[in-house]
Amino acid sequence: IFEKEYLHSPVFRLCILEPYVPLRNATKRERLRFGNICRNHITIFGWAENSNCSPNINVHIYYGGHFMMKEVEVVDAFEKEFQPDGSSVDMIDSYAGCQLQCPYCFQMNNSNWSKDIFVRTNISTVLEQQLKEKVSGELYIGSLSDPYMPIEEAYRLTRKCLKVLSTSDMHVNIITKSDNRLILRDLDVLLSFKNPVKVSLGLSNLNQADKGADNVNIEVANELKKLGIEVWVFITPILPYVMKVDEMIAAVEKDIPIFLDKLRVMTEGNQHNKIYNWINEKYPQYAKEYEKILYKQDETYYKSIIEKYRTDERITFMFQNWGV
Repeated sequence: IFEKEYLHSPVFRLCILEPYVPLRNATKRERLRFGNICRNHITIFGWAENSNCSPNINVHIYYGGHFMMKEVEVVDAFEKEFQPDGSSVDMIDSYAGCQLQCPYCFQMNNSNWSKDIFVRTNISTVLEQQLKEKVSGELYIGSLSDPYMPIEEAYRLTRKCLKVLSTSDMHVNIITKSDNRLILRDLDVLLSFKNPVKVSLGLSNLNQADKGADNVNIEVANELKKLGIEVWVFITPILPYVMKVDEMIAAVEKDIPIFLDKLRVMTEGNQHNKIYNWINEKYPQYAKEYEKILYKQDETYYKSIIEKYRTDERITFMFQNWGV
């Protein structure tokens, strides 16, 4: 592929893939149209009107130079992720790096994580080959990235992997907190699994933090459950005062398990300061409370949540299970 880059303006970086067309003034040309604008404005895909190419191949535009997407090939589809309790699980990630950029994410402890987003273009092919030797087991999709973040709409790598896994003996758990309802695109695949797939939907997407019962993923979780798909939801972490936790829990179908976790004070990836800055910008009325939580380890709020839901059998407190 012939590749060339332009710095189009202070806010746009263009990465032009074959067929090459000069695009210094691309946004002003009528022969171009732009679509698939991601919700968080990190990535925009565009394509030429007169091109027969797929829109995700022809032109890639990266907003603000925040990070670049790089297409790579992998030799191993499976990875291990270690949990806070010391155990490990098998994972698959079609992408490394995440567009969601949640300020509380533990992956930020890795200073190299998400500087770029690596698109693992051949992962479904490698997975298909490796499944011939992997008889069965539990498998999670979504660790180094969210499998349904905006670029999945174009690349469809999560969908391709799910189609490969659907006929295997693996027990698959999909973990996502993307709020674009894109997982519903793959209902045909999810309902075709040899071993029923499990979907874990996060309610802590920052775009939905203060939506309460109107959180998009509550609606998605309830819809999947009605279709017979096993669903768990997780509010990890609970963002005190910002989230309407009682309202969220009440809106989730009664037979869906709910997992809760506290806002962990992590400093290696500067998460505590990133969270505080976000709160101070979006919800300044809670800034003093977050100073206590983040810098003085005040857990008064979380103790009240534990006390309120202690006897609710469908609720699991992750920080109690892991002892951290």
